Amino acid sequence: MGLSLSGVTLNAGAGGADVAVINDSVSGNDYQIVVSGFASSYLAWGGTTNAVLTNSIVFPKASAGLFCGGVFYNPNSSIVYVQVLNLATGGTLGTTVPIHVIALAPNEIWNEPLRNLFASSGIAVAATTTPTGSGAPSTGISGEVFYL
Repeated sequence: MGLSLSGVTLNAGAGGADVAVINDSVSGNDYQIVVSGFASSYLAWGGTTNAVLTNSIVFPKASAGLFCGGVFYNPNSSIVYVQVLNLATGGTLGTTVPIHVIALAPNEIWNEPLRNLFASSGIAVAATTTPTGSGAPSTGISGEVFYL
């Protein structure tokens, strides 16, 4: 296939994970692969120290990392979207392009499967009424975001 891998190094990740950084010598791209460890989480559930998710961006991880998935509950009677953004701070919903969008059906719990999406700046999330917009859902959604 003409693909050559070299330069495998391990970096201690959050939650005790080892992250292998593999360089593709043909394209020059670096890839990160979680070798072992546990994800950290950001809990946004009523009654916790963090408010439910709305169209206000929250920053579970303010440095580079992996979005690993999550569990979300949409109490609304219409679809709500969780936008995952590559941000450590700032950002504007409707302008900042998400790296991943999760559509939550009305009145449903959704378990987002393992993703391991790399975010070079940080991991931020928000809940909106459209996939890339900024409108607030009628009621904030509950959830837990997993990351390394």
